[in-house]
Amino acid sequence: MVVKRQKTNAEFVKRYTKKNLVISKERDGDVLKKLASVASENEYILELIRKDIQKENNVVGIHHVCLKCCTMDEFEKVKDFYAHILELPIKREWAAGVMFDTGNGLLEIFNNGDQTYSKGVIQHFALAVQDVDSLVQKVKDAGYEVFVEPKDICIPSNPELPARIAFCKGALGEEIELFHEK
Repeated sequence: MVVKRQKTNAEFVKRYTKKNLVISKERDGDVLKKLASVASENEYILELIRKDIQKENNVVGIHHVCLKCCTMDEFEKVKDFYAHILELPIKREWAAGVMFDTGNGLLEIFNNGDQTYSKGVIQHFALAVQDVDSLVQKVKDAGYEVFVEPKDICIPSNPELPARIAFCKGALGEEIELFHEK
C-alpha cells in the first residue's frame, strides 16, 4: 500500500512522542485507558498512526473478491479447491455461499449464479503466500492448471519489489497469482 505523507518524517514522528501523549491526555481523558489496553506505548503509537492513515485514505484495502458458481457441483468443487488445496480457513458460511479468510481479505463464493461467466474485467487476483513452490505442487497434484511456473521477479518500482510468483487456474477457471514478497 502506498501512503502519501503530507508531513515530513520528523513532523510525523514528533506527533507521536511521549510528550505529545501527555498533552493529548489533558485533552482526552481516555488516552490512559487506551494506553493501558495495549501491551506497550509503541503499540499504542502504531495504532494512532494506523488510524491517521485510515483517515487520510478512505480505502484501506480489499475486503473481498467474489466468485459465483452456476451449479451446486461447481460450488462444491470451488469450495474444495480453496478449503483443501489452498487450505484457506472458512470465515463464515450461509445457504447461498461461503467466505474464506485469505489473511488480509476475504474470498466470497456464491452458489446461486445464473449464467456462465467468461473472463471479465478482473484479469486475476493475487494471494499473498509464504511458499509459492509448495502451493504450486499441491495445485498440480490436484489436477489444476499452472500456466506460469514459479519464478523470481523484481518489479522495477521505487523501491524495487522482489517477489516469487506463479499463476494457476482455480475451479471456475479464475486466474490466481500466488505472490510471495521477498
